[in-house]
Amino acid sequence: MTDKPVPIRDRVRELRRVRGADLVPHPRNWRTHPDAQRRALRGVLAEIGYADALLARELPDGRLQLIDGHLRAESTPDTPVPVLVLDVTEAEAEQLLLTLDPLAGLATTDAAVLDELLAQVHFDHDEILQALGESFQRMTPEVLVQVLAPSPDSNPPPTEVTPSGLSSVATSSSTTCETPASPSTAAGAGRSSGEASRSAGEAGPPADARYCVLVQCDDEEEQLELLERLQEEGHTCRALIA
Repeated sequence: MTDKPVPIRDRVRELRRVRGADLVPHPRNWRTHPDAQRRALRGVLAEIGYADALLARELPDGRLQLIDGHLRAESTPDTPVPVLVLDVTEAEAEQLLLTLDPLAGLATTDAAVLDELLAQVHFDHDEILQALGESFQRMTPEVLVQVLAPSPDSNPPPTEVTPSGLSSVATSSSTTCETPASPSTAAGAGRSSGEASRSAGEAGPPADARYCVLVQCDDEEEQLELLERLQEEGHTCRALIA
């Protein structure tokens, strides 16, 4: 590397609209797409539509080979999709293939801004909410994404996602409940209470820290009974589906 400024090249040659099925998948695309991601993408496309472009390079025979956007192309094979055609070599395409997603994943989270955004944005498709919950759990331990459970004696309301500045994340596939707890309990998810206490003592909680206990229930009936009892005892509780 050198400190000398390097000219930044614009490698975008043009914007085309091409049927998803006519785009050639890259043989070295290393990302796989689970069903949950596919369902979430279909939900986003249904609610919003295409709002960004796929990336591709032109092959010698004139076809476009994908660099980014494989799942979108697969999801809408008969739809003309926006594609940015890049003026890159085969080797440069592989560099992009390898770096695009990992570089995006290096971004950190401003929990306060995320709290505000999640409080204001609503989706009609539950698949989007589920994917957001899983994504935020992987991105940061400081944000617990809560998917509200419907009441058993009413029609299920539109699912709402709200964040909470908690230091533990629900990773169980079972139903969980939330209630305030001691700092060592919240900080010690997956560790002994002694280790948690030492860790909390060394770093110290932020001034606006909130703490929780995640209680795993066997079924919804047990969850609701426990939630009702804790609320009667004066605890601030919220039913979660993790």
